[in-house]
Amino acid sequence: GGPPENWFATASGVDYFTLENHSHFGTGTNEAAQDPSFGGADIMQVPRAFVELIGGTGHYLSFLNIDGNFNMPIFGFGTQNTDTAQFNIHDVYARNRNSNDEIGSTSTGSSGRWGPNVYIRLADNAANFTESLVLGGSHAFAPIGVVNANGEISGTDFESSAGGTSSSGQTISRDI
Repeated sequence: GGPPENWFATASGVDYFTLENHSHFGTGTNEAAQDPSFGGADIMQVPRAFVELIGGTGHYLSFLNIDGNFNMPIFGFGTQNTDTAQFNIHDVYARNRNSNDEIGSTSTGSSGRWGPNVYIRLADNAANFTESLVLGGSHAFAPIGVVNANGEISGTDFESSAGGTSSSGQTISRDI
């Protein structure tokens, strides 16, 4: 047994996982602080990720308000060996209180869409868009906004109708 590592997880072969209209407000402490062997009161009440979708196709996540302390990406799609196809995540506010700063991670062979309307708050004062979303084979659709602990704002180009490519090579698109 033991507590789960993720709030929601799928295995390879599970298709069309849907999560809509969900709010999650997690703890503001880390796993070590929770573990009794480190002086905490409870065993690992902080999950490592919120959603981890391994494989499958057609996953849909929308209208989410997620606030927690995750030491892995809040949203993970695919792994090194198993890709996730045609996922769609939009209309999301996500805050990671962990300095890991990864909100979303997608394996290279996975395909899907981030956005529009994804808003991200990070715990690190130097983090930015390319650190918070690792797009792999997926695409980002504006608007996507990221604010770090220092109040600096980054994200997709809210004014341009052309979209483009971020400095890390991630594809940014804009619905017009």
